[in-house]
Amino acid sequence: MELVTISPDYRIVIPESIRAKYNLKPNQRIAFLERGDVYVLVPDIPIEELQGFVKGIDTEDIREKTEREI
Repeated sequence: MELVTISPDYRIVIPESIRAKYNLKPNQRIAFLERGDVYVLVPDIPIEELQGFVKGIDTEDIREKTEREI
């Protein structure tokens, strides 16, 4: 567990070990989620970087068939 301090202007510095572990980059957007009393930071990954993310998945039955396909 890493501890951080909130600065007087409400900034938080993410420790180097966490930045390296999760490959965080400068200016990367991060979503701040609230789960009860727990706060979660989730990296916003650009759609371009997700290409091939689920390689090999069967997409045949994911979408509903259109009227043309029926």
